[in-house]
Amino acid sequence: MKKISVVVVLAVAAVVPSASIASATAGSSDQPAETEEFLFTVQAARGSTTPLKTTGPVDEKFRLTLVSIDPVTMFANRPFRDATLISPRLLTNSWESLFADDPPNAVLTFARSGKAPASMVIEIDNPRYNAMTRTLTFIATRIAREHDPTEKGANWQRLTTPTSMTSVSLFIDLSQSPSRKKEP
Repeated sequence: MKKISVVVVLAVAAVVPSASIASATAGSSDQPAETEEFLFTVQAARGSTTPLKTTGPVDEKFRLTLVSIDPVTMFANRPFRDATLISPRLLTNSWESLFADDPPNAVLTFARSGKAPASMVIEIDNPRYNAMTRTLTFIATRIAREHDPTEKGANWQRLTTPTSMTSVSLFIDLSQSPSRKKEP
Protein backbone atom coordinates (compact mmCIF):
# COMPACT_ATOMS: atom_id res chain seq x y z
CA MET A 1 0.00 0.00 0.00
CA LYS A 2 1.46 3.36 -1.02
CA LYS A 3 1.39 6.32 1.33
CA ILE A 4 0.06 9.64 0.13
CA SER A 5 1.56 12.69 1.79
CA VAL A 6 -0.65 15.72 2.17
CA VAL A 7 0.42 19.09 3.42
CA VAL A 8 -2.24 21.60 4.37
CA VAL A 9 -1.05 25.13 4.83
CA LEU A 10 -3.26 27.37 6.94
CA ALA A 11 -2.36 30.98 7.58
CA VAL A 12 -4.14 32.93 10.26
CA ALA A 13 -6.01 35.83 8.69
CA ALA A 14 -5.25 38.14 11.61
CA VAL A 15 -1.51 37.70 11.03
CA VAL A 16 -1.49 37.50 7.24
CA PRO A 17 -4.35 39.57 5.73
CA SER A 18 -4.06 37.88 2.34
CA ALA A 19 -4.06 34.40 3.83
CA SER A 20 -5.57 31.58 1.83
CA ILE A 21 -6.24 27.91 2.32
CA ALA A 22 -4.04 25.78 0.12
CA SER A 23 -3.41 22.10 -0.27
CA ALA A 24 -0.57 20.25 -1.90
CA THR A 25 -0.62 16.65 -3.02
CA ALA A 26 2.03 14.09 -3.77
CA GLY A 27 1.88 10.83 -5.66
CA SER A 28 3.76 8.61 -8.05
CA SER A 29 3.95 9.21 -11.79
CA ASP A 30 2.05 5.97 -12.55
CA GLN A 31 -0.90 6.83 -10.28
CA PRO A 32 -2.79 10.14 -10.10
CA ALA A 33 -2.45 11.93 -6.78
CA GLU A 34 -5.56 12.27 -4.64
CA THR A 35 -6.64 15.82 -3.88
CA GLU A 36 -7.74 16.84 -0.42
CA GLU A 37 -11.18 18.45 -0.58
CA PHE A 38 -12.71 20.41 2.27
CA LEU A 39 -16.18 20.90 3.71
CA PHE A 40 -17.09 23.66 6.16
CA THR A 41 -19.57 24.25 8.97
CA VAL A 42 -20.49 27.67 10.32
CA GLN A 43 -22.37 28.01 13.62
CA ALA A 44 -24.23 31.19 14.59
CA ALA A 45 -26.40 32.21 17.53
CA ARG A 46 -28.90 33.84 15.18
CA GLY A 47 -29.48 34.80 11.59
CA SER A 48 -31.77 36.65 9.21
CA THR A 49 -32.71 36.82 5.55
CA THR A 50 -33.50 39.84 3.39
CA PRO A 51 -35.19 39.22 0.01
CA LEU A 52 -33.31 40.39 -3.08
CA LYS A 53 -34.65 41.17 -6.53
CA THR A 54 -34.15 38.36 -9.00
CA THR A 55 -33.78 38.26 -12.73
CA GLY A 56 -34.78 35.15 -14.57
CA PRO A 57 -36.16 31.85 -13.28
CA VAL A 58 -34.64 31.78 -9.78
CA ASP A 59 -36.38 29.93 -6.96
CA GLU A 60 -35.67 32.66 -4.41
CA LYS A 61 -32.72 34.97 -3.78
CA PHE A 62 -31.84 36.67 -0.49
CA ARG A 63 -29.06 38.08 1.67
CA LEU A 64 -28.24 35.63 4.48
CA THR A 65 -26.81 37.24 7.62
CA LEU A 66 -25.31 35.08 10.39
CA VAL A 67 -24.59 36.79 13.73
CA SER A 68 -22.30 35.76 16.62
CA ILE A 69 -20.18 33.46 14.50
CA ASP A 70 -17.93 30.90 16.14
CA PRO A 71 -14.74 29.76 14.40
CA VAL A 72 -15.47 27.83 11.22
CA THR A 73 -14.89 24.08 11.25
CA MET A 74 -13.00 22.89 8.17
CA PHE A 75 -12.68 19.18 7.55
CA ALA A 76 -11.46 16.96 4.75
CA ASN A 77 -13.42 14.45 2.77
CA ARG A 78 -12.38 10.78 2.90
CA PRO A 79 -9.72 9.36 2.93
CA PHE A 80 -7.85 12.27 4.55
CA ARG A 81 -10.13 12.96 7.55
CA ASP A 82 -8.27 16.13 8.57
CA ALA A 83 -10.12 18.70 10.68
CA THR A 84 -9.30 22.14 12.06
CA LEU A 85 -10.88 25.41 13.15
CA ILE A 86 -10.30 28.50 11.02
CA SER A 87 -11.41 32.09 11.34
CA PRO A 88 -14.40 33.33 9.34
CA ARG A 89 -12.03 35.93 7.84
CA LEU A 90 -9.81 33.14 6.48
CA LEU A 91 -12.84 31.49 4.88
CA THR A 92 -13.93 34.73 3.18
CA ASN A 93 -10.38 35.63 2.09
CA SER A 94 -9.94 32.15 0.55
CA TRP A 95 -13.38 31.99 -1.10
CA GLU A 96 -12.25 32.61 -4.69
CA SER A 97 -9.49 30.00 -4.59
CA LEU A 98 -11.74 27.45 -2.88
CA PHE A 99 -14.86 27.81 -5.02
CA ALA A 100 -13.57 29.55 -8.18
CA ASP A 101 -16.48 30.19 -10.55
CA ASP A 102 -18.73 27.54 -9.03
CA PRO A 103 -20.48 28.76 -5.84
CA PRO A 104 -21.09 25.92 -3.39
CA ASN A 105 -24.34 24.43 -2.23
CA ALA A 106 -25.01 24.62 1.49
CA VAL A 107 -27.60 23.36 3.94
CA LEU A 108 -29.00 26.03 6.23
CA THR A 109 -30.45 24.56 9.43
CA PHE A 110 -32.20 26.55 12.16
CA ALA A 111 -34.32 26.06 15.29
CA ARG A 112 -38.13 26.19 15.25
CA SER A 113 -40.09 26.66 18.43
CA GLY A 114 -41.67 23.39 19.53
CA LYS A 115 -40.69 21.59 16.31
CA ALA A 116 -37.72 19.73 14.89
CA PRO A 117 -35.05 21.97 13.35
CA ALA A 118 -35.75 22.97 9.76
CA SER A 119 -33.31 22.89 6.87
CA MET A 120 -33.18 24.22 3.35
CA VAL A 121 -30.67 23.84 0.52
CA ILE A 122 -29.16 27.03 -0.87
CA GLU A 123 -26.33 28.13 -3.13
CA ILE A 124 -24.11 30.75 -1.47
CA ASP A 125 -21.62 33.30 -2.75
CA ASN A 126 -20.06 36.72 -2.04
CA PRO A 127 -19.21 36.16 1.62
CA ARG A 128 -18.43 39.20 3.77
CA TYR A 129 -17.19 39.07 7.35
CA ASN A 130 -17.33 41.86 9.93
CA ALA A 131 -15.01 40.99 12.83
CA MET A 132 -16.34 43.81 15.03
CA THR A 133 -19.86 42.38 15.04
CA ARG A 134 -18.86 38.75 14.32
CA THR A 135 -21.29 38.83 11.38
CA LEU A 136 -20.98 36.78 8.19
CA THR A 137 -23.18 37.55 5.17
CA PHE A 138 -23.76 35.73 1.87
CA ILE A 139 -25.88 36.17 -1.22
CA ALA A 140 -28.02 33.02 -1.25
CA THR A 141 -30.23 31.38 -3.85
CA ARG A 142 -32.69 28.82 -2.57
CA ILE A 143 -32.69 25.51 -4.44
CA ALA A 144 -36.10 23.95 -5.10
CA ARG A 145 -36.82 20.81 -3.11
CA GLU A 146 -38.05 17.80 -5.06
CA HIS A 147 -40.70 15.62 -3.43
CA ASP A 148 -41.02 11.88 -3.47
CA PRO A 149 -44.34 11.39 -5.33
CA THR A 150 -45.21 8.34 -3.20
CA GLU A 151 -45.11 10.45 -0.01
CA LYS A 152 -47.94 12.74 0.99
CA GLY A 153 -48.66 14.81 4.05
CA ALA A 154 -47.78 17.95 5.96
CA ASN A 155 -44.07 17.07 6.10
CA TRP A 156 -43.84 17.70 2.34
CA GLN A 157 -45.03 21.30 2.45
CA ARG A 158 -42.64 23.97 1.23
CA LEU A 159 -40.85 25.60 4.15
CA THR A 160 -41.19 29.38 4.17
CA THR A 161 -37.82 31.18 4.21
CA PRO A 162 -37.59 32.70 7.69
CA THR A 163 -36.84 36.40 8.14
CA SER A 164 -35.12 35.64 11.45
CA MET A 165 -33.84 32.45 13.05
CA THR A 166 -31.88 31.12 16.03
CA SER A 167 -29.37 28.31 16.55
CA VAL A 168 -28.21 28.47 12.95
CA SER A 169 -25.87 25.99 11.23
CA LEU A 170 -24.55 26.33 7.70
CA PHE A 171 -22.97 23.23 6.15
CA ILE A 172 -20.96 24.19 3.05
CA ASP A 173 -20.34 21.61 0.33
CA LEU A 174 -16.93 20.54 -1.01
CA SER A 175 -14.47 23.20 -1.98
CA GLN A 176 -12.74 23.34 -5.31
CA SER A 177 -9.13 23.02 -4.24
CA PRO A 178 -6.84 25.34 -6.24
CA SER A 179 -5.39 22.43 -8.24
CA ARG A 180 -8.76 20.88 -9.09
CA LYS A 181 -10.09 21.51 -12.58
CA LYS A 182 -13.78 21.68 -13.39
CA GLU A 183 -15.11 19.19 -15.90
CA PRO A 184 -16.59 20.63 -19.13
